[in-house]
Amino acid sequence: TCVIELDSVFSNESYRFYDSVWNELYKQNIQFTFHWGKLLQLDASKVRNMYTDKNVDDWINARKAIMQSDACMRVFTNEVMQEWGLDILPPVIA
Repeated sequence: TCVIELDSVFSNESYRFYDSVWNELYKQNIQFTFHWGKLLQLDASKVRNMYTDKNVDDWINARKAIMQSDACMRVFTNEVMQEWGLDILPPVIA
């Protein structure tokens, strides 16, 4: 196990550096996960690859059990969760 801390100033150069590090880890087929608060480019397939389908599904099911109303779920869902495939909101019918 190895922990790498890559804090930096918020800039385009930092983003490019982070992307190059993450891309190299993917390229070398090195398994890794992120601290959720870090700058990263994730999507649903990368999240499932990092954490496995079972763990992601378990997390989603636990979330469903805790937040049983659609209204509650909407309050605690954002674009990032949707991009990462962690949202479970039903479609809004107008």
